[in-house]
This record gives sequence, structure tokens and C-alpha cells, in this order.
Amino acid sequence: MWRKLMVEPLQAILIRMLLREIKNDRGGEDPKPESNPWGIFESPFLTETGRVYKQEASNLLQESNCRLKDEEIRCRKYLHPSSYTKVIHECQQRMVADHLQFLHAEYVFFLSDMANMYVLLRAVSTGLPHMIQELQNHIHDEGLRATSNLTQENVSYERKSLTIEPKSVCKAPELLAKYCDNLLKKSAKGMTENEVEDRLTSFITVFKYIDDKDVFQKFYARMLAKRLIHGLSMSMDSEEAMINKLKQACGYEFTSKLHRMYTDMSVSADLNNKFNNFIKNQDTVIDLGISFQIYVLQAGAWPLTQAPSSTFAIPQELEKSVQMFELFYSQHFSGRKLTWLHYLCTGKISSCPLTTVEMVSYKEPSRQEDIDAESSFSLNMNFSSKRTKFKITTSMQKDTPQEMEQTRSAVDEDRKMYLQAAIVRIMKARKVLRHNALIQEVISQSRARFNPSISMIKKCIEVLIDKQYIERSQASADEYSYVA
Repeated sequence: MWRKLMVEPLQAILIRMLLREIKNDRGGEDPKPESNPWGIFESPFLTETGRVYKQEASNLLQESNCRLKDEEIRCRKYLHPSSYTKVIHECQQRMVADHLQFLHAEYVFFLSDMANMYVLLRAVSTGLPHMIQELQNHIHDEGLRATSNLTQENVSYERKSLTIEPKSVCKAPELLAKYCDNLLKKSAKGMTENEVEDRLTSFITVFKYIDDKDVFQKFYARMLAKRLIHGLSMSMDSEEAMINKLKQACGYEFTSKLHRMYTDMSVSADLNNKFNNFIKNQDTVIDLGISFQIYVLQAGAWPLTQAPSSTFAIPQELEKSVQMFELFYSQHFSGRKLTWLHYLCTGKISSCPLTTVEMVSYKEPSRQEDIDAESSFSLNMNFSSKRTKFKITTSMQKDTPQEMEQTRSAVDEDRKMYLQAAIVRIMKARKVLRHNALIQEVISQSRARFNPSISMIKKCIEVLIDKQYIERSQASADEYSYVA
């Protein structure tokens, strides 16, 4: 009845009033609340909405002012939920789809407002692909523009990188040796042996990729010597495990000296026990007066240098122990020569503090003002105490530049000897070989330890010719023959 008597007779008037109020709302005026007949109103509303936004579309695009959000709010406010999607679709068609070609053409000018552009185009199925492509082109162009001037900036760097620096050396082998040294020292706090084992396993993976493995071997041997002599190793098992890992990676020849160093420590322990038994089995009782322990090390295995020739006065307390050990060693190993490295020796001093009673045992304690020119002092040599012991250790000296240079010089000398041995071994097997073929063979055999330079190989060939190990062939100057 309401629809027949009220809505249908007033249909045209109601529609005009509603459209006028919505138009006023779009203009910013506060509309009066009305009851809307949704079924009758929806179709004219969609037509009017399309007409209004089609008229305003060009102005809105130029101002980059998208009113779709306002229209969404308005639809939720006035329309039935079933009409919401239809109205929004009509707005998108008039605001976006009808002007999609224009938006694509003017995309570059909307780059500063990318977020709004994305919201505007995502509602249309064909809107985003072109935007994505244009954005990729823009990023590509901006990247080229940003890097176009880097060529001139890199000229000085490229020239410097191509300049030969004689004093520039690769420190990767040295740094890896120091890394292992830190892991295997007692000072590696907070790490269990299993954690150290895992890190050493990871280290071997990196170690396989360095070229100058012989440089690593030199530095590692020096650091191993310090750890073993001064008792700084975390455990002997870890040291042995590390040597075995290096052996698996580079072969026995690479670790032969390291194995001998490790073996010398266990041999020295047995030697000390034999020396103590030797002292006990003497016909006359011999009291050394001190606890004496020595390390007998093979000169060819340990990277130790003898101190410059100078007269070192052995303390009186040590003279008897040194003499007895030299006697013991000469009786058990004839033909061997002992060279003492006194600068590597350590000692323990036992001491005890004076008690208060001992300090005031005199009737009148001496004071500084009572001392005159005739006063004398003496040391009670008969006093001894084992209640307190302390160990004074000298700080580990850092490697000096001279020591570093000596190590690298030793590496160069070892390389020359290694190359000479490789050349002789190859020529002995081949008898006759051309120059280029010989160089390739030497490089192939040496690659496991280091990458030799062509100039070094040529120098070694010349040295062997002078030593008459090989000679140039009379038929061709580019061919060598082995001299039996």
C-alpha cells in the first residue's frame, strides 16, 4: 500500500530530490537524511553517477585527486549493500577504464605519487601490467643514469690496481695460520674441544682454496713451535688432529716437519724419565738441587734460530744439571751434537712471605734512620720454604717486521729448492724435454703447494744448468737433456 500510494506517485520527485541531495553532498554540503526506495533509485543513480564522473574525470586526472574513496564512503552511507559493488564499478569504469590510455601515456608524471597510482589502477584488470613495465623501465634508466659517471671515478682505482706493488703481499695464509693458533691455544676460552674441532674442519674447507699453502706451512710451524715449547696448547690431541687434517688436504710431505715436531715432544718426555733413572742409578748419590726438564728437538724440523754467538753464563744452580745431561746424552746417542737454546728456557722460583713474628723477631726493629755507613746486610742461604710457589713467564713477543721478512725469505728459498727438485725429477724421468713442456710439468706438480711464477722456474733451470744437472740440447736451444 505504501509503495502504491506514496512511492509510485512521487517517484520522479523523490528521485530528483535524492539526486540533488547527493549532488550537494558531493559539493560538500550536509545532506538531509532521507528514506530511499533502493529498487527504484538504483538505476537512475548509476546513470547519474556515470555522467558526473565522466564529466569530472579529465579535471581529476590533471589534479591527481582521486575521489573513489569518497564515493565508497557515500555508497555505504546511502545505498543498499547490493548496490555498492555496482556503483563502485561504474565509478572505476568512468574514472579509470575510460581514461586508461591517458594514464598509461602520462605515467611518468605520476611517479612521485606511486601509491595513489597503484590504488587507482589495481581495480582495472588491464591497468597494472603496463604500470609494472613502465616502473621497470624507469628503474633501469635511473640505474644507468646513476652509474654513467662511475667510469671516470674508477680510473684512478683501476690504474692503482694494475700497478705492480713489489712490497704488497697476500696475507691470507698468514691470517689463517693465526686463526688456527688462536683456536688451539689454551686462551680460547668458552670453547669445548668439540667446538674447536668443528671450526678446524670448517677451516680446512677454506684452506683448500688458498694458493700459497707453503706460506701457511711456515707461519703455522712457527706458531706450533711456540705453543709446544711454552705449553700453550689446549691439548696434544687437538694438535695431532689438526696435523692429520692438513695431511689429508696436502699430503705427508707437507706435514712431515709438523709430525716430527709433535713426535719430539713425546720423545722428550721419555728422555726425561730415562735421565731421571740415570741420575738415580749412579754409584754416588747426585743431588741436582732443582727439578730439571729438557726438550730435545730436531734442528731440521723446528723453525728455531740459534741466538747470536755470545757468552752466556749458566747460573751456578744449573751447571751441574747441564753437565749431567750432556754426559747422559753422549752415552746414549753417539755422534749427536747438542746446541742449547738458552733464550727459550723457563724456570720456576719458589718463595714465601715472612710472618709477622719473623718480621719483629729483633728486640728493636730496624728503621731507616738507624742505618748508617757501617751497617751490613746478609742473606740467609739456609732458609727455604715450599709453602708458596709462583711462576714468572715472559710475555709472548709479537712477530717483528724482521721476523716476518725472514719467514718470507725462507719461503722463497724453500720454493727454489722445491722447484729445482721437481725439475730434476721430471728430467730424470723424461730424459729430453722441450722448454714449454718442462714449465707446464713443473707448474702441474707444484700447484698443490703454491703457484710458481714463470720467471722463478726459468731461474731454477739456469741454476741446474750451471750445476750440470741438465743441459741444453745441441739440436735445439729450446730443448733440455738430463745429465746422468
